[in-house]
Amino acid sequence: SLKEIEIGDSIEILKNNSIRMMGIAGMNDISEVDYVENYLYPSPNIRPLSPEINHVFITSCSDDKDDDLTQWRLYADDAKGIRLKFNTNDSPDKKKSIGKFIIRSVKYIDVKTSQELTQLKNLIDYVYRITGYTLIFSTFHEWCHFIKPTDYEIEAEVRVLYKSPKSKKSKFNKPSGWLLASELNIINPYMDFKLGQFPLTIENIKLGPKCPEKR
Repeated sequence: SLKEIEIGDSIEILKNNSIRMMGIAGMNDISEVDYVENYLYPSPNIRPLSPEINHVFITSCSDDKDDDLTQWRLYADDAKGIRLKFNTNDSPDKKKSIGKFIIRSVKYIDVKTSQELTQLKNLIDYVYRITGYTLIFSTFHEWCHFIKPTDYEIEAEVRVLYKSPKSKKSKFNKPSGWLLASELNIINPYMDFKLGQFPLTIENIKLGPKCPEKR
């Protein structure tokens, strides 16, 4: 089961019967957007994420953090908010694709000491030395967003990622709209999905420990 305890988001989900997914460029910590990209592709001339930056959207949840006071304080108005508990059919530890949605647990690693990423970097460097071409993985813009620095490990984050289709026949092939990400001072796209279109279902709602309506 997955939980989301961001007060503003939770209330809007219930009021509108929909979930808003934000573009990856507008995430609060701008360093994590290109955390893996900067390691595998250090050259400023090679930016695999750039063509996809406005076509990938993310919603973040916490896994098995039911009464973690740190989570309540950080993401639920100092524990005065509410928590929505979402449910999926399969364990979030396994990659789950539902249409264009991908649900996966975030892996917290130090890119400089990761054996897996070091092997990928060595492969990229080898291909370039032999051929002069830069190897770019076809699904890089998907899996790279499920890797974060170890500093965030306490979040036990599970992400829902949506890649908008390129087909013009799909009504979800372009953003629902654009918003100002005030902390970053950029215009960021978003996608709105009715709960019936979203791969998660609400299992229950819990009021925070300091919620004024808890009595």
